[in-house]
Amino acid sequence: ETPDLKFALTRANDGAVVTQDSYRGKIALLYFGYTNCPDVCPATLSNLAAVLKDLGPRANGVRVLFVSVDPARDSLAALKTYVAAFAPQIDGCVERTMRSPSSPNAIAFCIA
Repeated sequence: ETPDLKFALTRANDGAVVTQDSYRGKIALLYFGYTNCPDVCPATLSNLAAVLKDLGPRANGVRVLFVSVDPARDSLAALKTYVAAFAPQIDGCVERTMRSPSSPNAIAFCIA
């Protein structure tokens, strides 16, 4: 069952506040990390970028939200630069409010 997930994030690319409704109709993956992560975050984002590339045009229906767990150091400019190195379908975000039944490292959901 899909979790009842509501969130408000600031997207680094354009400074817009995005919510679950901003990604309605897309498959979205929330990944929590930070730009100074030495190995796990870049490796995971590289793997996700490879999958998105393999999807070809279908990747336009997918968004990866890289949500910073270190907003004190991860400015919007730093997040924008960081995620741009991986794939255009990856949005760097800073949490404003998020409610989830659990706190996993990644949550995948489809907003229909």
